[in-house]
Amino acid sequence: MQKLPTGIQDFASLRQDNCLYVDKTPYLMLLMEESKYLFFSRPRRFGKSLICSTLRYLYEGRQDLFEGLYIHDKVNWETIKHPVVHIDFSNMNLKEMSLLENLQTQMAFICQELGIESTKQGGGADFQHILQHFGVRGQKVVVIVDEYDKALNDYLDNQAVFEEHRDILRGFFGLIKPNDKYLEKVFFTGVSKYGKTSVFSTLNNLSDISLNDAYVNMCGYTPEELTHYFVEHLASTAKRFNKSVPELLNEMRLRYNGYSFDGVHTLYNPYAVLCFFQAQEFKNFWFDTGTPYMLSLIHISEPTRLRRISYAVFCLK
Repeated sequence: MQKLPTGIQDFASLRQDNCLYVDKTPYLMLLMEESKYLFFSRPRRFGKSLICSTLRYLYEGRQDLFEGLYIHDKVNWETIKHPVVHIDFSNMNLKEMSLLENLQTQMAFICQELGIESTKQGGGADFQHILQHFGVRGQKVVVIVDEYDKALNDYLDNQAVFEEHRDILRGFFGLIKPNDKYLEKVFFTGVSKYGKTSVFSTLNNLSDISLNDAYVNMCGYTPEELTHYFVEHLASTAKRFNKSVPELLNEMRLRYNGYSFDGVHTLYNPYAVLCFFQAQEFKNFWFDTGTPYMLSLIHISEPTRLRRISYAVFCLK
């Protein structure tokens, strides 16, 4: 059986370690053809970070990582290459360092990855330096921002820090639009879209594809994907429970297949599925670790009901 990629968010690590991968690259083809500025929102532990990582390696031209996947023979691996700025807010330690310090540290590291010298003047200065460095050389940059709203969601109960972080993010993201001519693609992900807090006030051309019909199944596992990619794991786990595979699938459907982002298609949370196959026991894996704080504020305690809440709850517009 292929290894389960539980907790693995780096596409290269997943592929190089021969982990099971549910092929989501058809959606990346669509992303490439969409407008330049995109925003995509999903709850925590739904696979946003893996999508960001996969998109990064695609634009870096890492053809070897895409062998056997849908997209492999459908792109020009020479012309697709671009410098990539991948900013991951989920990796920032906001308890020990300020948001400004985290941005400076991460942008300095990105400069190092791209082979250019940091300005040492702050994250925003490095960000603009990267865009202009490659832009004047005729290379357009791809910007991927994962979990942009973590610095806000972690401080919903602290208005002073929330507003401080909001202003920092507004200034940092405000560098994007004036450097439009240096950009190939800009892709944001987050749990929520803070429209009314002016985080994106200087980036008013951001297209929200979160509820676009074409992308409702980009994160999460469809019933068809579950039965196609997890054949061996289903058989092994069914044997462990002394059930048939159809019986196991029915119980999994009742426990883990309650998410929907269009009210039509239903999805399994990937983290819950992977944890279930690994632990081989039924537990509320996503609810215990992935529930957004904003949802806990409305005091919904039943996991089954929570899984069926309209996705509109996650978009704070």
